[in-house]
Amino acid sequence: MLGNWCSVRVDLGAPLFAAWLARKPIRWRDVQDPLLMAGLVAILCSILLLCLQQVAIPRLPADFIANSSKLDLPLYSRLLYGGLTEELLVRWGAMSFLLWLFYRIFCRGNLAPPRTYIWLSIVLSALLFGLGHLPAALMLTTSANSFLFIYLLLGNGIFGVAAGWLFWRYGLEAAMLAHMLIHLMLYMAN
Repeated sequence: MLGNWCSVRVDLGAPLFAAWLARKPIRWRDVQDPLLMAGLVAILCSILLLCLQQVAIPRLPADFIANSSKLDLPLYSRLLYGGLTEELLVRWGAMSFLLWLFYRIFCRGNLAPPRTYIWLSIVLSALLFGLGHLPAALMLTTSANSFLFIYLLLGNGIFGVAAGWLFWRYGLEAAMLAHMLIHLMLYMAN
C-alpha cells in the first residue's frame, strides 16, 4: 500500500499492469524495451554474481557453504518469492517511499525528483535488499565473518541497483522479470 501511494507521487510505476487494469491495449512496442532490458540486466548480473560466488566461496564460513547447499528451495519459490514478493517489498515499497521522502523534504515545488535523489533511493533500497538477506544467512552459520557480510551486501546490492534502475526507467514489471530470470539462470548454473 505504501508503494502504491508513494510511487504515483514520484512517477514510478508498473505501466503494463496499469494498462491491463485500465483495459488499455498493450502493444508490442510497450513490452519490447522492458523485456530486452530485463533480459540484458539479468544476463549481466548473473555473470557478475557467478564470478563473485567463485571468489567468495573459499572465504566464506564452511558451515555456511554446507548448510546453503542443503537449503535447496524449489525453483518456483525462488521465482515467485524473489521475483514478485521481494520486488514488491523493496522496489515498489522501500524505493518508492525513499524517493517520495527525499522529494517531499528537499524538492518542494519541483515538478519531478532530481536524478540525485532517484539514485540515492536506488542505492539505499539496494542496501536494504542486501541487509534483508542477512538474517537467513546468519541462520546458516555459527561462524559469520566480515566477508560473509560483504558477500551478501555486494551480491544483493549489485542486483538491487540494477533492479532499481529497471524500476525507474522501465517499470516494476521489468525489475520483476529480471529478478525471476536471475533466479532461473543461477539455478541452472548451480
